[in-house]
Amino acid sequence: MVTEKHCCYTVYKITCTKNGRAYVGVSNDAARRWRKHKSELAAGSHHNPELQADYERYGLGAFRLDILEDGLIAPAKAVRENVWISSAGAKAYNATLSNRPCVWNGVRYPTVAAAARASKIKYQRLLYWISQGYTDSSQIPTETHPPTWAIPVIWNGVQYESITAAAAALGIHPS
Repeated sequence: MVTEKHCCYTVYKITCTKNGRAYVGVSNDAARRWRKHKSELAAGSHHNPELQADYERYGLGAFRLDILEDGLIAPAKAVRENVWISSAGAKAYNATLSNRPCVWNGVRYPTVAAAARASKIKYQRLLYWISQGYTDSSQIPTETHPPTWAIPVIWNGVQYESITAAAAALGIHPS
């Protein structure tokens, strides 16, 4: 017997109309989840740094929500979400560095999170370094190591690890 607890999941897609990239998710309330995504993006705190960067670059008007599948039962929701993520291929925000295998310091890891844990590096920091093309901690210039309290900053679509790093790159004083 299928009860309400096991039913009614929706696979949705948030598409950036400017570049065709898409974020695929699943929720039992797609409208509420869309509001949450918009709130996190507006606050600069979305968990997906690439989606956040495109939001900063293009604004909310460049994004739309599409319902891909509706009425899914709980056991099928993750499978169907992964099918849609796979079908988006390289255009999926989901299928980027964060959940793909990576090599760090010569060791292959199943995910960036696993590499971060093994290397005792903060996940967001390692994700940023890998997105910049680094594969080894010895490649990272010392001045790019921000203090542990540094907050990433996005300016004109470019993510910097801290206000200090952004100011240095832009040739301005950090105050």
